Amino acid sequence: MSIVISVEYRDANGQWQPIELDFEGHLAGHEVARVQLWGAPIMHQLGLKLLPQLATGQPLIVEGVELAQLEAEARLVLDNVPMIIANTTYPRDKRILIHRAENILYAVLNAQAYVGRVWIG
Repeated sequence: MSIVISVEYRDANGQWQPIELDFEGHLAGHEVARVQLWGAPIMHQLGLKLLPQLATGQPLIVEGVELAQLEAEARLVLDNVPMIIANTTYPRDKRILIHRAENILYAVLNAQAYVGRVWIG
């Protein structure tokens, strides 16, 4: 299984509607990434608060002011790729980590543009 990223906005009736993301822009990693990547000690050491919650197995739903925090966390991951790769067992290829973090950032930017939310689970 994979960790899937969704972006939604509220329509005129207040119902959540999906925003289509580019192909493969909807992945945050394989299921093992919940603990081995997003829940790894290095993520806590870097000060991440939202993304490590994925280790619980529950979906992460972020909206409102928390979107700025999720954006900052995705950028922090991108700024620290070598350190994260050196301190985790998944992924071994930095390109995969970069792609997953960029997917999260892309989702956040879309959610902010539509005053929506990001769902990762």
